[in-house]
Amino acid sequence: MRTEMGNLNGASVLVKSMDASASAADKTKSRKALVSEISSLARIAHPNIVGFVGFSINTTSKGLVCVSEFMEGGTLRTLLDNPRQFGRLTWPADKINIALDICSALVYMHSLKPRLIHRNVKASKVLLNKNRSVAKLSGFGGSRDRAFDQDMTNNIGDIQWSAPELIMEDEDYTEKVDVYSFGMLLTELDTGLIPFADVKDSMPATAFTNKIVSGALRPQLSPDCPVEIANVVKHCLQQDPHIRPSSDRVLQMLLAAKAELVATPPPTVV
Repeated sequence: MRTEMGNLNGASVLVKSMDASASAADKTKSRKALVSEISSLARIAHPNIVGFVGFSINTTSKGLVCVSEFMEGGTLRTLLDNPRQFGRLTWPADKINIALDICSALVYMHSLKPRLIHRNVKASKVLLNKNRSVAKLSGFGGSRDRAFDQDMTNNIGDIQWSAPELIMEDEDYTEKVDVYSFGMLLTELDTGLIPFADVKDSMPATAFTNKIVSGALRPQLSPDCPVEIANVVKHCLQQDPHIRPSSDRVLQMLLAAKAELVATPPPTVV
C-alpha cells in the first residue's frame, strides 16, 4: 500500500492507495485493508481519531483511494525513535496526555453498536498534530465490527502488541484485545522502545509467540516509570481478558494517574 501526502482544495491530506508495482497477493491484501479502513472511518467521528475526508475508485493504476486528515506531527513512533526528542518527553507534561487521547478514542470505539475493534493499537498508528498537543488513532485497515466479522483473525496486528486470545484465534475475543495493545503502547511511551525488540530475533518465531501467549515474556518498564502508570500497564496486560479492565475503566485510571503526576513535582536534575 502507498501512503503519501496530497492536496485537496488547498488543504493537506493523507492519501492511501494500492501500489501498482505490488504483487497480485499484496494488491488483494491492500484492497481489503483499504475497504476496512474506509468502512470504519466513514461511520466514526471523534477528536482523537484521524478524520475521514473521502474515497474514490480511480480507473488509473491507483484503484481504490482513501483520503484522510493529515497530521503534521507525524507518528508517535517517529517521535519515540528520535533520542533527543524522546528525552524531552515526560509523563506529567506529555506522555499522559497522549495516553489519554488514545484511550478516549478506544472508549468511543468500544461504545459503538456494534463495537469497533482496532486490533492494531501501537505507536506507529498514533498521529500527532504540529505542536504534539493532540494525538489521534489511525490505521483502521485491520479493524473489525465485532457483530459482523466473519474472519476475525485476518490481518491482525504485529505479535508484540497482540493479546494472547487474538494470537490463539479465539473466536470469542472482544474489544479487550485493544486494552491489551494499549498496555503495550504505554510501554512504548515509557521506554521509547518497540516491545521485545531485543529478544524477538533471538529465538524462533514459534517460541517467541508461545512465550507471549503463555505470559512468560513480559515487557520491561523504565526505572523512572511512575508507579501509577506501571499499575495501569499491569492491569491492561492481564493474560485473562475477563480480568482486564474495560477501556472506560482504563481511562478513569489514567485520569487519576494524571492527577497524581501533576500534583507530584518532578525530580530536580542537577
